[in-house]
Amino acid sequence: MITEEIKQTIRGVVGPGHVLDSDLDRFGYSYDSSSLPLLPANKPDLVVRPLTTQEVSRVMAVACEHEIPVTPRGAASGRTGGSIPLKGGISLCLDRMTRIVELDERNMMVTAEA
Repeated sequence: MITEEIKQTIRGVVGPGHVLDSDLDRFGYSYDSSSLPLLPANKPDLVVRPLTTQEVSRVMAVACEHEIPVTPRGAASGRTGGSIPLKGGISLCLDRMTRIVELDERNMMVTAEA
């Protein structure tokens, strides 16, 4: 179980607008493009949307300290159910991490965040 104290700690890391805990919000993170059934819903206990790798690291440290399972999530377009939080815990949604880290025009390569 994720206590209110833990939620407050995580809100302090990523900002209050990026920690979702309403039933409706959590349901939206309980499925992906796979054929796994929607009911019963595999809702996370908390959805966290970090912006930086530092925020990811700090959230992971809190999760580790309190033995909270974490399921990473990108665009939820996967067909295998990999972003579905089967054990509850934290759905670590990486959709805000959209920056280009490096643009190497000579080699026609781009390094981007999640």
